Amino acid sequence: FRVLYAEEMEELFLEALEARRTGGGMAWLGTWIRAMADVALLAIRLRFPAARGRRRTPLPGGLMRSFLADLRFAGRTLRRRPVFATLSILTLALGIGASTAMFSVVNGVLLEDLPFQEPDLLVAIWQTRPELHDHPGDDGARWDRFRLTYTQYRDLAEGSAAYAGMAAYRAGAPDVTTLTGVGDPGEIPAGAASASLLPLLGVRPILGRWFLPEEEASRAGTDGAAVVVISHELWLERFGGLPTVQGRSITLDDRSFTIVGVLPAGFHLTWISASVAGEGSPERRDVWFPVGAPGWMASRWAYSWEVVGRLAPGVSLERALAETQAVLGEHAQSSGDARVLPRAAEETRGLAPPLLLLFGATVLLLIIACGNIANLTTVELRGRRHEIATRSAMGAGSARIVRLFLTESLLLAVLGSLLGVALAHGGVKILVALAPAIPHLADVALNLRVLGFASFLTILTTFLFGGFPALLASRRSAAPLLTAGARTSRAQRALSRAVMGGEVALAVMLLVAGGLLGRSLSRLLEVDPGFDARGLAAVEIRLPESRYHRESSGAFFREALARIQAIPGIGSVTAVSRLPFPGSTSTMPFEVQGQSRGLLFYQVGPRYFETLDVPILAGTSLDETIRPGDPLTIVVNETAARRFWPRGSAVGARVSLSGFTEDPV
Repeated sequence: FRVLYAEEMEELFLEALEARRTGGGMAWLGTWIRAMADVALLAIRLRFPAARGRRRTPLPGGLMRSFLADLRFAGRTLRRRPVFATLSILTLALGIGASTAMFSVVNGVLLEDLPFQEPDLLVAIWQTRPELHDHPGDDGARWDRFRLTYTQYRDLAEGSAAYAGMAAYRAGAPDVTTLTGVGDPGEIPAGAASASLLPLLGVRPILGRWFLPEEEASRAGTDGAAVVVISHELWLERFGGLPTVQGRSITLDDRSFTIVGVLPAGFHLTWISASVAGEGSPERRDVWFPVGAPGWMASRWAYSWEVVGRLAPGVSLERALAETQAVLGEHAQSSGDARVLPRAAEETRGLAPPLLLLFGATVLLLIIACGNIANLTTVELRGRRHEIATRSAMGAGSARIVRLFLTESLLLAVLGSLLGVALAHGGVKILVALAPAIPHLADVALNLRVLGFASFLTILTTFLFGGFPALLASRRSAAPLLTAGARTSRAQRALSRAVMGGEVALAVMLLVAGGLLGRSLSRLLEVDPGFDARGLAAVEIRLPESRYHRESSGAFFREALARIQAIPGIGSVTAVSRLPFPGSTSTMPFEVQGQSRGLLFYQVGPRYFETLDVPILAGTSLDETIRPGDPLTIVVNETAARRFWPRGSAVGARVSLSGFTEDPV
């Protein structure tokens, strides 16, 4: 009888006990009577010879009914232990939520394909500038990826057969143009690109069209058409999403342009830092101009064009590199070698190590959480030894007991995962809001791959904290378990010690790593920037090129500085081409002592060093009486002086700056 019907009897018996405990009064009696009736029916069936000597064939769906019964019993068990259930669910939710949030970031930034047509064929094209490798503070490899000029791009697009297409766009922080005539005047980010850009990427405007080849300047210095393509966001914000925007004229920097198209929602291009790994930025550009549009002329000598190519069918990276090197090697602006690298890898260059490090830390946190719950489960099993003994005495095998406890663990893991996914959803939003500009971070979301990862964590945690303790408990005999003073088995004690030891080791590892990162952050915050930032305020001003030229802009800033200086409470005021530590700098080749060097430079106004409280170690500060036409003067920092003039004084030395017609002093 036990062989044939012990499992069913076990369920009937436990249901009757549960009904007696929770129902009160005589409510349990009905369950008990039904159980006895079922026992009687089973006993009658034993009288038939056909039922003897073999196990009864389970009815269809019996396994599912058994699982549902286990699930109901697991729910009742957890309801009787609210503290254990709450702690387990919250601990799992934190571990799974943190791991899922970080996996969402890793998946969106490192694993997802670029949102373009056949992204595996897209490549980034660079060149090297050997003369800039010894730049002060450089490690010798920062200038291994240098952008191309527009004329280099045109020669490469026309002279190489290794590419099915090629496009270029202005890299760096977005340019700014002033939009007037549509609501309140305001500055909006803008960019310039070749007519081949969107066809190369396989992107189509949702309204109108992209630029035509004849609307782009064929060569640097020629004129392009006065047309623009606007972003989906600007279309909604300023034009109300009306389809009549196509063909409408707008005023940008006092010039009239015609809107010919609207880009898809969320379209953006990541510009890749040419100097520092991982500094790519996906800034939004609301207005796109064709190369050579009025006011947006492509400078022949500006190394500011990011070039994207699509490999032709059957062409390898090696062949594309050889042809690119052959074309650029004959160009007058080339001084080094070409670089042809996968575009997807370049956009995330330098990001994989820190992201994987953070992801690994969250996985260790999840393992610690599972260890905590495993110990809690082991303690809970000690309190349920009479239940386990009763099940064993009624014929339940080890597999049956393990299945029941795994069902409880699965229920806890599912509840913890649901709460963890909700926490991950909020955590992703927090990470996106607090993190610096990282390519594709704004597109991170909980997709099917992320939900699949969360499901995998659910199954994994079920076996980590539920399977082993239940297996150890199920292997014990019934007699010791029924003893009131039963002690914990040697295997359970060994398991608890191993789990706690592993938890301590992982926790120490995380604490050490967190302490080192915190120390590094503290030291970075304590680095002396070289000036006193207390009491400083900055205002960014951009003048439209159509109205202000070099002389008129200089007069504007001189008058503005004088009027600001007259405001009560202003101690000192100055001007600078860009703020210190802006994330991007301007580089100018210069010659000193017959050698070509690279120079990061700032153009500053009068009293610049006095305003920032920067001491002058030798020589004098810039004279505010200098006027256009006077000999040019420069001030170098101490590092440059020691590097370029190690045996003499830098004061009075002459250098030659590229791009200036005067002889600088």
